[in-house]
Amino acid sequence: MNTPRSAMIGGAGIWTPGATIIGAPGVKKTLNQLIKSLFSNGEQGFFYDTNDLSTMYQNAAGTIPVTTAGQPVELRKDKSGRNNHAYQTVSASRPILQQTPILGNELVVNGGFSGGVTGWGAVDGTTEVILNGYLKFNNALTANPNVIQYNVIRPAKTYAVSFKVANRTAGGVFLVLYGDSWRSTVLTPIAQANGVFSTIISSHVGATGPIGIRTQDNTTLDITNVSIREVTGYQTDQNYLKFDGVDDKLTTTLPTQLTGCTVIRSVPNVGTQILTGQTIPATYEDNTDHCGLLVINRALTASETSQITSLFNKAAGV
Repeated sequence: MNTPRSAMIGGAGIWTPGATIIGAPGVKKTLNQLIKSLFSNGEQGFFYDTNDLSTMYQNAAGTIPVTTAGQPVELRKDKSGRNNHAYQTVSASRPILQQTPILGNELVVNGGFSGGVTGWGAVDGTTEVILNGYLKFNNALTANPNVIQYNVIRPAKTYAVSFKVANRTAGGVFLVLYGDSWRSTVLTPIAQANGVFSTIISSHVGATGPIGIRTQDNTTLDITNVSIREVTGYQTDQNYLKFDGVDDKLTTTLPTQLTGCTVIRSVPNVGTQILTGQTIPATYEDNTDHCGLLVINRALTASETSQITSLFNKAAGV
């Protein structure tokens, strides 16, 4: 009796019910298998996997491996097969490998502004303007405009915050955990660009106040998808790279500038972020928190997009 030449799982040459035939239509790939197939036709780009400790080192020479969360990362190996490794050029300030947090319930009401200004209050003379699901800040506003929600922040707790910035032309924005007597206790790094921003921050021992969005003077930008959730624990098998928003960055030196790229980032506790048709400079600097980063100089198929979204969502803890 002849047996199929396909590789099988379930016995030495014996097919059993439920066995997986490698390469069969509809079979889901592992992340490593998917990355290998994405770059199988000589595509240029890179893939960095924060859950593979064997690809990260505490020094640029690659002689001190990263072995656990809490350690700095100065070298990150590319898993695309193109050897486009990333290095931190400032040894005194390096991103830190962190464990992905487990989150409690959402504290923000109407964070996507689909309900207009429901749940939000204004301070410092701020005028709330909502358009197409975005809170709009106008550069005519001064004195650090604020909008707030009176969800009580608990003292000495850790929170995961995220928001999306769009249509920015000036200024910056950050989220605030207000403390007693309206004293802001902790500020996230200011977001001075368009995109999705996320970070982990902690409240001080006296924090009992509201949460808020605060901008710099003369800011013009739109905000949506505001989220604040208490960190209740950490996923020991899921990691992300934490940048300080100041001078931490991992630099990839490519053979040449890449055009028509797909950029996919696994955002901690947010999910998969996909950008298409991107131009990537020959010197690419990454300084945004993520659980995995993929850049490839072509468009992905619908099937590839679906698979990478599922795997990146899992890496992000969602």
